[in-house]
Amino acid sequence: MTDYNEEQSMEVEALESIFLEDFEKVSDEPIKVRLKLEPFSGEEDINHVGIYASFSFPEKYPDVVPEIEIEAIKGLKQAQLEEVQKVLAEEALNNLEMPMVYTLAEVAKEWLEKNNKEEVEDSMYAKMMAEQEAKKEREEAERAKAEAAEKLEADKNQTEAKKYGHPVTVELFEEWKAKFIAETEDKSKNLLEGKTTGRQYFQDLKSKKNKDLESAEAALVQGDWEADENAGLDVQEELFVEDDYSDLEDLDDLDDLDDSEED
Repeated sequence: MTDYNEEQSMEVEALESIFLEDFEKVSDEPIKVRLKLEPFSGEEDINHVGIYASFSFPEKYPDVVPEIEIEAIKGLKQAQLEEVQKVLAEEALNNLEMPMVYTLAEVAKEWLEKNNKEEVEDSMYAKMMAEQEAKKEREEAERAKAEAAEKLEADKNQTEAKKYGHPVTVELFEEWKAKFIAETEDKSKNLLEGKTTGRQYFQDLKSKKNKDLESAEAALVQGDWEADENAGLDVQEELFVEDDYSDLEDLDDLDDLDDSEED
């Protein structure tokens, strides 16, 4: 047979040792205890709400739920007090046949933490601040919506560009054309730098032949061709019999042609 009185007395002793100055034993028959509950014990500066929770033990408690009473200390309206009492009543049904007051007190503290809001005075200033806060929230929501729309449009344009390419306008074509011409001219200039042109090549060739002929003629006139050890040349005299300078004349024709083109 269950000894309800002993179980209830043991629970009261445990509650007193846990809650200390926040515990009060209201009566012995029936046993009734009252607990001061706040979101954060000992932190009065940040506790904006608080309650007194009273628990009366029926004769067969804990096989039946205790009677629960809720009183506001600060920061809570009647509707909120009714809400927290309903939460505790539902929790009590889930803890039958075991000591439950400590569990119910912890549930009440969790509810207080979630609702630990400073009470706003009903004044013109408070209303103005609330309206400003609401306006700020609307503006932030609109800005976030606009940014999301811009990002969506940018992603859409990027997808279309990958699929179809960028559309060519007159301005884009002219810009590309100028860039292409500049790059081509730079490449051509780099290729020509340090290289001999066709005209320069033929002019150098003509000058070399003229020098060789002059040297050969001077050697023949002086009669010391073979005595010139530094000449190192085998002269074919038949090349000079008829004074055949047709190849050189062709080079002169090229010079005349270039001069006419420049004019």
